[in-house]
Amino acid sequence: MASSVVDICNQALYLLGANVITSLADGTRTANICNLMWYEVLDTVLRDHPWNCAIVRDELAVDATAPEYEYSYRYQLPADPYCLRLLGTDQDQYVDNDGKQYYEYKVEGRYILTNATTLKIKYIGRITDVGLYDSLLVSALAAKLAAEIAFPITKSHNVVAAMGKLYEAKLVDAKAVDAQEGAPDYFDAPVLWNARLS
Repeated sequence: MASSVVDICNQALYLLGANVITSLADGTRTANICNLMWYEVLDTVLRDHPWNCAIVRDELAVDATAPEYEYSYRYQLPADPYCLRLLGTDQDQYVDNDGKQYYEYKVEGRYILTNATTLKIKYIGRITDVGLYDSLLVSALAAKLAAEIAFPITKSHNVVAAMGKLYEAKLVDAKAVDAQEGAPDYFDAPVLWNARLS
C-alpha cells in the first residue's frame, strides 16, 4: 500500500518505464509532469465511485444569502475536505405517480438549494491522506496517472491506449471490492419497480 503521493507517482512511472522521483518538487521533468496532473487524476478517480475511504458526512450551516426564488435557503458545499461529489442529504425523496424520483434540494455551483432549515450531507471528499486508500484504489490511481502522463513521457499513442485499458481493468477490480465492504444503501422498491416497467 502506498504511503505517499510520491509512491503512487513512482508506480505510474514504473509502468511507463520512466525514472522514479524523490518528490513532486525535485525539479525533474517527470516530477513536474506528475505534479501538474496529480490532483486532476485524484479528483477524477475519487468522483468515479463512492469509495468508502473518501465518504464524508457533515452538517452544514445555512448561508447568509438566500436564493432569489424557488428555494428558501442555501448551504455552501464543504471546502475541507473539498466536496467532489454530493452523494445525498437527509432530505426525504418522494416519488410521483409516474414513478419519477424527486429530491427536496438542488445543487447549483458550490451551493445546495433547499427549503430545509437544517441540512446534513454525505459526499465524496478530496481525501489527500493516501495512507487511507485501499491497495486496489492505489493501483487504479497509479494506472490512471500513467495513462494521463504516458504521452508526454513516452510519446507513444500505443502506450497511452495500453495504460487506459490497464486503468479500466484496475478500476473494475477496485470498485468491486470497495462495494463489498458494508451494507448497500437503501433503495426504495417502488422506484426500482417503476423504473423497470418504464
